[in-house]
Amino acid sequence: MGNHLLCIVGPTACGKSAVAARLAERIGGEVVNCDSVQIYRELNAGSAKPLPEETRSVPHHMLDCACAFDPWNAARYAREASRRAEEIRSRGNIPVVCGGSGLYMRALTDGLADIPDCPRRDHGPLAYEKLLAADPVTAARLPRGDTQRVARALDVYAATGRPLSSFFAAAPPPAHTAAYIGITRDRQELRERVALRAAAMLRGGLCEETDALVKSGLSAARGPLLSIGYKQALQYLSGLLSAEELPEAVNSATMAYAKRQYTWFRRLPGIRWFDAASDGFFNDLARYAEGLAAGG
Repeated sequence: MGNHLLCIVGPTACGKSAVAARLAERIGGEVVNCDSVQIYRELNAGSAKPLPEETRSVPHHMLDCACAFDPWNAARYAREASRRAEEIRSRGNIPVVCGGSGLYMRALTDGLADIPDCPRRDHGPLAYEKLLAADPVTAARLPRGDTQRVARALDVYAATGRPLSSFFAAAPPPAHTAAYIGITRDRQELRERVALRAAAMLRGGLCEETDALVKSGLSAARGPLLSIGYKQALQYLSGLLSAEELPEAVNSATMAYAKRQYTWFRRLPGIRWFDAASDGFFNDLARYAEGLAAGG
């Protein structure tokens, strides 16, 4: 596949990890995890990491590779995952990237601009009009109502004197190209799978793990503990949710995240979707992937 990455994407709880492991075993690949929580060694009960039998069948990379007390960002992930992908190719194997973290996936496949950290400012009610004047290229791609990213663009301009669009224009070309395979499920079926996963997380000690991490000094105000499951466990531990409310809070947050993931991944160029409930699902997907591998 040259410098291609074969990327398995889809909403949380759709079954990506099992599919990626089976596919990698079939086509001579190795799995590269692309989940922003599963990279942390200390986060286990709430991260839904692949099952041991999945990771035994083929090599897995970018699992348990980071320390939660030294949180990673998308750029750091992309650098390390890119290195692992090159090592996989050097062995004559195919990197099968699997995960639902859209920003991390985009950083790996498209690269990231080297944008400095900038202090936050209050740009007032005319922020979008200010951005139109300072950086019309960025303003043209942002909805007026996206106040967070409008403010971020203005922060960069105020701190550096350069429009945000100029950083993207100067970004190096990505080291990889990507072929995307999406996995979809019926909404009700996905909701049932999400509920089962949430129940398993809670039985597996999600609240106890969260409590232990906070007591060990892991910040509850930022970083990994703000991810779905851990955030709701923190609310339960601080008395904001009851034991009865906790499972549904995790379910609701997860389903909302799944909706955002669908929106994100549907925009990927050339993505081919496969319904996990359809007859011959895996064989159809595998044959398509084999075609990509043979033709790439």
